[in-house]
Amino acid sequence: MKTKQIGIIALLAIITLALIACKEDDPPPQPQTDPALNGTWVTSTPTPYTYKFNNGTVETTMYSKPDYKGTFTTNSSTLTTTITHIWGKVWASILEEKWYTKAETKAAATSLTEEQVNGWFATFTETYSINGNTLTLTSNSGVTTTFTKE
Repeated sequence: MKTKQIGIIALLAIITLALIACKEDDPPPQPQTDPALNGTWVTSTPTPYTYKFNNGTVETTMYSKPDYKGTFTTNSSTLTTTITHIWGKVWASILEEKWYTKAETKAAATSLTEEQVNGWFATFTETYSINGNTLTLTSNSGVTTTFTKE
């Protein structure tokens, strides 16, 4: 009986090792981006604003000046944007006219509070829909803006 138990334990150990050794790790899921967003989208109401989407990256301009850039993902009709860089002069007059990361902003603009900087480098969601060459974005506060694809 003892020999049978040892045999079963050994067999289970071999099967377990084989399963562990043969198991392939699943690659991490890739963020989803809607290819229909790719391109340049412009609006003039209420403010001249441009979005340039490109396979998960986004760059914006306001009044034809750089504003922010970052990354985006989509899920169904939800657009999630994370700001990774801001254009200095647009966001704070004490900054130079160049792109800043969060760390660079903190280092260059020591008079700004942590809360201000964290607010600028935020992740936010909007609902979106595309109908032909029209992009409609609706913020969480309910403000809707319509863009036209160039």
